[in-house]
Amino acid sequence: MNIKQAIECMKSVAEKGGPDPDDYVDVIRALDVLHSEEFVIEDGLARRCATNADSARIMEEHWRAFWSTATMQGFARVKPHGYAGDFEIIERIYNGQISSSPDLVKWDTFFHLSDGVNAVRNRADVLAGICGERSPGSLLSVGGGPALDLRTVALSRTPPREIVLLDNDPNAIARGRANLARAGRIADIQLGFECRNAMRWRSDRQFDIVWSSGLFDYLVDKTASFLIKRLKEVLSPGGVMVIGNFAVGNASRAYSEVIGDWPLIHRTGDDLKRIAEAAGFAASRLEVTSDPTGVNLFLVAHG
Repeated sequence: MNIKQAIECMKSVAEKGGPDPDDYVDVIRALDVLHSEEFVIEDGLARRCATNADSARIMEEHWRAFWSTATMQGFARVKPHGYAGDFEIIERIYNGQISSSPDLVKWDTFFHLSDGVNAVRNRADVLAGICGERSPGSLLSVGGGPALDLRTVALSRTPPREIVLLDNDPNAIARGRANLARAGRIADIQLGFECRNAMRWRSDRQFDIVWSSGLFDYLVDKTASFLIKRLKEVLSPGGVMVIGNFAVGNASRAYSEVIGDWPLIHRTGDDLKRIAEAAGFAASRLEVTSDPTGVNLFLVAHG
């Protein structure tokens, strides 16, 4: 598919209110073509180098689908909370939210079927599995947003006795607190909420699990190593630090970045190990796993 065909595909799909299942393959191909024209990838991060005028015009003409919070992709692009990947869009992803406007449903259905979105939803099960294997006494979630992964853990058979949510957005803390309050067994768990920048946060406490599912997608290598080194200080002996990061080869990357203006730093397993080694972890104490889609990698660093 060339650029002209890609534009025609996007125009046709936008004019009929979004893609039907038979269109999905062509839309993905069209977005890959647009991505290769508009972005260059450097050190895992896509940087916009051009804007296709025809593509921009299509999004402006169909602004409710692309430039309003009425759709998932529009919410990502508009960023009503001021930053990409905020607590509310993560919550909408977990809940599988579909627009109440019939003319926008096709776009939201397409959004929720992407590997990247399914990978985000899988984080709760990944964390629950780790807690099931280790029966931790304490858990620190860094950049935890709406805390729906923590709610899953709180409702599991082996919840930690203590959960602390660290996030620098007070609205994310408030939403996380509210979501955890809805968990029926939460009265048995000691909860803590820290509204602080993780880079500056220090504690004399230690945690059996240090969990950060999505924050590192936004951190360059040097900053990522710095934060891992900081978090290593609060990791209990014998505990594990688990760092999530989107993988190179994510097939939904073009859609997220061209349409959603949601850039992430994509890494390989070796990239994650290198960053952790720079933070002081021995190579023998590191492993990398993934969610079932293979899109969300998880660095597991053993204390």
